[in-house]
Amino acid sequence: MRFFLFAYWHDPRWKKFVGATVKIWDLAHNLSRLGHDVTLFLPRYGFGSVRSPVRIVEIPFFDVPCLRLLSYNLFLALRLASFHLKQRPAVVYARRMGSIVPGIYAKLTRAVFFYEVNDDPYRRDFHEGSMIAFQVRKLISEWQDEINLRLCQKAFVITKEILRKIMTMNPHLPAERLVELPSGANTDLFKPMDARQCRSRLDMDLKKSYVGFAGTLLKHQGIDVLIDAAHYIVTMEPTSVFVVIGQGPMKEEWMNRVNAEGIASSFVFAGQVDYEEMPIWIGAMDICVAPFHDSAGLRSPVKIFDYMACGRPVVASRIAGTTDVFDQSEAIKLVAPGDAAMLAQAISGLLSNQDGARQMGRNGRQFILERYDRRSIAQRVSDEAGSCRL
Repeated sequence: MRFFLFAYWHDPRWKKFVGATVKIWDLAHNLSRLGHDVTLFLPRYGFGSVRSPVRIVEIPFFDVPCLRLLSYNLFLALRLASFHLKQRPAVVYARRMGSIVPGIYAKLTRAVFFYEVNDDPYRRDFHEGSMIAFQVRKLISEWQDEINLRLCQKAFVITKEILRKIMTMNPHLPAERLVELPSGANTDLFKPMDARQCRSRLDMDLKKSYVGFAGTLLKHQGIDVLIDAAHYIVTMEPTSVFVVIGQGPMKEEWMNRVNAEGIASSFVFAGQVDYEEMPIWIGAMDICVAPFHDSAGLRSPVKIFDYMACGRPVVASRIAGTTDVFDQSEAIKLVAPGDAAMLAQAISGLLSNQDGARQMGRNGRQFILERYDRRSIAQRVSDEAGSCRL
């Protein structure tokens, strides 16, 4: 089958950040492995030259406020009109992206339309800028979601809790239209590696113990709680080093804080790491963490899937509907959000119990292979496409 996949993202704070596209990249590649003809539509950020088993179509846009998404949608519509004269897709798959263009295009070409809901569409507790602008954006976003949910044959929703929320907000939708489909992990890339070899490749001290975080450095990620916990941990495990991987608006503030509190020698802010290199960094860690605040809300924690796929034990905040999906994995210790003492106790306990930590890592890898491998997720998308076209 011929698949057209769509994704859009933009953040003026770090324009080259591509983490938002990782999941749809993996989906495109895995669908191609299954024998499908795949075209991936992305904003023009320089991916046309990337070697890939799928066809990449870059869409230009005006990189100025208020015109980015509007211009992207205009140029996307024009590009699809030209494609219509050459080839038509059997399936259109759009990640939630602030657009109704892919859905309308699917309707016009009589293609199956799949809509991926990759976060909470009705989240109300966070905004930037003026409240009026935020409310306008929210209303437009909810209107777009409603149209796409009406147009699609299947909506792939990232968690069960978000699925229930959509059903509550849209009681007219047929229940069978919504399918729970989590993020999962690329288990070919994210896999267990020898920690000493990883540390040698990264010039890390083999005598230290490493606690790692990987993600976008936003406030809800809870690195401030990890900094609080670090004061306790280094008194019990003096060789501990905390590695913070990623970019984001909170990076400078957190770096200044560890300097001011005299624990800069126990922290490494590694910056953004290439996606292909991330398993080496995770592999170098003794423990990986996700100390979310409550404000993280409903989401699919991709970092935890990746940590577990790499066979690393995990300590994370217990966020209902987000991290409690891992409760039965026997690979994670869940602590109360914002509780630095509890976080410190959980991390220190694992650092002092290496056998137990290694067993947790093995449990996590098996848990991901059995339930959350992105190859099997792509197979589900492929199977749903086949069923919809019958």
